[in-house]
Amino acid sequence: MQRPQPKGPLIRRDSGIRLRPELIEAMPPAARTTPVADAMEQVVLTARPDMEAVELLRLFVDRGVHALPVVDEAGEPIGVVSKMDVLTDLCGQPDTPRDRDFYATDTEASAAARRWERRSGRRVRDFMLPLSVVVTEETSVFEAASIMANQGIHPVPVVDKNGRVAGILTSSDVLRWLARNGAHQI
Repeated sequence: MQRPQPKGPLIRRDSGIRLRPELIEAMPPAARTTPVADAMEQVVLTARPDMEAVELLRLFVDRGVHALPVVDEAGEPIGVVSKMDVLTDLCGQPDTPRDRDFYATDTEASAAARRWERRSGRRVRDFMLPLSVVVTEETSVFEAASIMANQGIHPVPVVDKNGRVAGILTSSDVLRWLARNGAHQI
């Protein structure tokens, strides 16, 4: 069974759902005045670069989060890590989207288990995405979504006035905000 390719305002790439630029242009006017703080997930968890992959996966599963900011010793953001980044790195990824099935064969599952054993000592620093962009709590939903869509970034850390991580904004957060604020008009 092959995964259907999304149509419309979303595009699925290797590391998750990303916003398309045409969705940004169709956003309701409130997106230009609503701060990211109203749409983001507030961060109570962060990852450290030396955290083991297994520990990180436990956080994802136990806390139901899909991405975390990675912070240095001073608590400053230095990167982002998502559940998809970890799973792709540890379990491998088929060569093309057309090759992906919802269910792996026994042979594929065995191969994934062997890869996991070889890579189980990996740490967050081995597969995190180095920080290229942050937004502030005051950044508008429109501007943050534009950055995410146009630069292919997902997710993006949100910092407070002191440069500390206050939250994380994912494409799903933007879509939830849209659903609550006029997405039916798009």
